[in-house]
Amino acid sequence: YIFKHALTQEVVYNGLLKSDRQAIHERIALVMEQLFQDRLPEFYEALGYHFSQGVSVHKAFEYLIKSGGKSFKRHALLEAHQYYKTAYDLLSNKPDKTEQERNIIIKIILEWGYVFNSRGAFKDLEDLLKANEELAESLVEKEGTGMFYAWLGWALRSREKLEEGYQYLNKALTLGEELKNDRIIGYACAWLTWTCGDMGFLDQAVEFGNRAIKISELLETDHELSRYAYAGTGVAYYFRGDSKKADEVGKFMLAYGEKVSDLRFISMGHNCIGCMYYIAGDLTSAIKCYKKAIYIIKDTIYSNAGRLLLGMSYLADGQLEQAEETLDEIVRISEEFSFEFLGTAARSFAAIIMIAKGNLSKGEKIVLDVTQVWKKNGSRYRFAAVNHTLGKFYLQIFLRTGPKSLPFLVKNIGFLAKTIPFADRKAESCFNKAIEVSKEIGAKSILGQAYLDLAILHK
Repeated sequence: YIFKHALTQEVVYNGLLKSDRQAIHERIALVMEQLFQDRLPEFYEALGYHFSQGVSVHKAFEYLIKSGGKSFKRHALLEAHQYYKTAYDLLSNKPDKTEQERNIIIKIILEWGYVFNSRGAFKDLEDLLKANEELAESLVEKEGTGMFYAWLGWALRSREKLEEGYQYLNKALTLGEELKNDRIIGYACAWLTWTCGDMGFLDQAVEFGNRAIKISELLETDHELSRYAYAGTGVAYYFRGDSKKADEVGKFMLAYGEKVSDLRFISMGHNCIGCMYYIAGDLTSAIKCYKKAIYIIKDTIYSNAGRLLLGMSYLADGQLEQAEETLDEIVRISEEFSFEFLGTAARSFAAIIMIAKGNLSKGEKIVLDVTQVWKKNGSRYRFAAVNHTLGKFYLQIFLRTGPKSLPFLVKNIGFLAKTIPFADRKAESCFNKAIEVSKEIGAKSILGQAYLDLAILHK
């Protein structure tokens, strides 16, 4: 039937008995499957809708999951999220689930994870995974359990719950090795690369990264695994101060991303190359790379990864207004979605800008608070980096190279009176902390800069 007005159609539709509506939806879906069997991807969304309103609920799951994957590839993240949510809601509240239905729920969650990740919605992902942990552990087929552990470890790491995330990722890796399952092993190693990098286990991070890369070459159609593996390894090289290796990874990611038309790959490739320039001190080139990384992608997590690196580069280059605008945007979005691994770092750099612009007391307090967060959660690389940065601030006060205008001095007279007499000791203490931790983890880029600034202080 054709209706000239949607309300007319709605009245007629709601006038049908529920059983009649289900039967009609089911017939429509079955006919569509038969007529368009050579073009089914074009009709995933319609088939998912009609089967979900019909009686073949298991077919509804199949097509809703495929619709979610199709939308994810098009970067239509809210649309993808809704398809997976519809599939999950259809089954999650059903009592006395069969083994097949339990497997389907976990399959939906594992596919849905990519959408949560790209949106940066890690609190929601953590909550969803924790609510279904017992269900995942009850599966007879343990591949789903292994991948579930890997996703939970990744979500926890992204919220800066590093120790807990590390434990789950190792559980995934152990289970993957027992099952001889390359996919579980690959994802566990790829995400352990990032987690170990955050914790300061940099050599271990590179080892996990290279192992994940080898597995990704076997599973060459899994672009998500490849991207996590290569980008994580590039970040580990950046943390170690190995600009040449970071550059090699970045160039590979650019070339491969263009080959397979993967914008997420290309964005991360620009970030890795930008890190190479940043390590080498070429801030102008680094800024250009990070701008490209942001411009090419709209996904929340990928664009904000580039934005954090861009804000760092602006700050290092003395472009305080641009840095402040860039970092404040990350802080705002992070508070909405809870991707603390970017948000906390952005807060620390934004606080340094406060210090540089004259709000010394508040800026120092935020930096010290962030330092304590990283000390508590085991984020040793960032702990070293922020101590070095704070040491530079005290060094500038001691050398009287900071702002000297009358309004600045009047505004901060109390803070300066308490800080200047002890600035040299505070600077030395911060540099020594940065040197100690950088030595432990092998972060040579921080180590070299901290030694140089300590030498300037002694001179």
